[in-house]
Amino acid sequence: MSKPFALKKMDIGPSDGTGRTNVIASGQEEILEVDSVIVSIGQKIDIGGLESLLVNTRGNIDAEENTYRTNLEGVFAGGDCTNKGASIAIEAIAEGKMRLGS
Repeated sequence: MSKPFALKKMDIGPSDGTGRTNVIASGQEEILEVDSVIVSIGQKIDIGGLESLLVNTRGNIDAEENTYRTNLEGVFAGGDCTNKGASIAIEAIAEGKMRLGS
């Protein structure tokens, strides 16, 4: 069942001095009918409550490449929070499907 999803359009703003540009709200909005939304944002992971998970030098969870097993029994990890870190959302979806055997 699709539901309305509001998108706020953004414009490219001025550089922050390091060469990186910022985005600013344009004031425009677009409504799309969607069945699902996959949120993909670049942030660091928070392993609060799982401090005994091994992490690599980049701060990502150390997980086996093919099984997604971590150093904790029964704990698996995939997607942006593991090994290579942030990538495109479709890679995280593919890892989830591989883990489930789909």
